[in-house]
Amino acid sequence: MLTNLQLTNFMRHQSLDLTFDAGFSCLRGVNEAGKSSVVTAFSYALFGALALRTSVDETCTWGFPPSSMKVKATVQVGGDTYVFSRSTSGAEVLKNGA
Repeated sequence: MLTNLQLTNFMRHQSLDLTFDAGFSCLRGVNEAGKSSVVTAFSYALFGALALRTSVDETCTWGFPPSSMKVKATVQVGGDTYVFSRSTSGAEVLKNGA
């Protein structure tokens, strides 16, 4: 289960920290609010630039260097917590903090 998603300079989100509770979660907002960007960010955290619809340069929030774009996703599976962190400088996966 996805429990937390943090975006920095990802598409329209300069700084976004979402926490998800157990059960069903719904993202809702007006057109161009960034709902699809949240889903794309989660895919990027897991799969990298291949999950993006545009280049990394175009995905980064306008006016910021691509090196500032970061996504961090925290997922709980069974009793384990996985943290997927990705930026233009690389990716890291931690299991239970190690």
